[in-house]
Amino acid sequence: MLALVAGFFSWFSVDRAINVPGADVWVVPGIFFSSLIIVYYLSAVLIRDIKIMAALIVVTLLPSLFFAANFLHSIDIIIGLVFLLLAVTAIGRELKLGIKINPYKAFKAGNFFVIMAISFVISTQYFFEVKDLEAARQIPKLPTQKISNLIVPRVLAITNPEFKNMNDEKLTVDQFIAKTQGKQFSVAEEDAMIDKQIGRSISSEERFAYRREFEKQISSAQDLAFIQSREKLSEMAGRTLSGDEKISDVLAQKIDNSIAEFVTPTANSNDFPALPISMAIILFLSVFSLGSLLSMIWISVAGAIFGVLVKAGVVSVRKIMQEVEVLE
Repeated sequence: MLALVAGFFSWFSVDRAINVPGADVWVVPGIFFSSLIIVYYLSAVLIRDIKIMAALIVVTLLPSLFFAANFLHSIDIIIGLVFLLLAVTAIGRELKLGIKINPYKAFKAGNFFVIMAISFVISTQYFFEVKDLEAARQIPKLPTQKISNLIVPRVLAITNPEFKNMNDEKLTVDQFIAKTQGKQFSVAEEDAMIDKQIGRSISSEERFAYRREFEKQISSAQDLAFIQSREKLSEMAGRTLSGDEKISDVLAQKIDNSIAEFVTPTANSNDFPALPISMAIILFLSVFSLGSLLSMIWISVAGAIFGVLVKAGVVSVRKIMQEVEVLE
């Protein structure tokens, strides 16, 4: 029953991520597939009949075929079944060869095949669901804004030490422009420039007047540069900025817009039939990589559950005498 529920909602979450705008594409599917994989691990140990195990796997994979609604996807289901049966075989072999029952080591033996099977079926379900959709919908929505927000402040900190704490300070657009305007001139620096241009032989009243005029010209130039800088940032963001927005968000939006401008012409081209295949391959590599990182958590959880079942008496472990051949 756990396998049925976990299997259905796992493939349903993939379908929802594809067809429902704003649906979670990582966390919710990740929770359901984590549950399904843990059920696979435990079933491989608790169900010792390979036929029953094969039937359980088929039942958990069939919803993917239902949501993809393409008969050719049944070939992918069979391939996934083969990989999962290889995982079951590897887990069973490890249990038989070991002197003591070590579920963690057994699960690890079949881990590669499980991740391969899940990654393959997810990516092929995605392919069959999006291949007939319009090109714009074939491109998965990735969290580029969050990634950009992490990268942009660090890049700016490298190029200019003044922006080292930009993200912590929540630097606004106007504050960013003010920092890039350049330093303010001191009275001594103003006098030095006046002496260079006018000469030293002027009265203090004339010097004061020249200094005020000099400051007025600098202020006017900075105001003009300020307005021009905000207009350029508004063009980058694709919207009119008030100046209170976080500069990291604006620059991140520019990166996202650039990515969209790069992908959209290709996606709208009728001469690019390989787009869904390319996206499916990228999805496969992404899921496989993520699964490899999370696999130790799944193995640990499954091993802990197995330990609880043994202590509760649901599963019994006994020792037997076994004859083996040795070389003398």
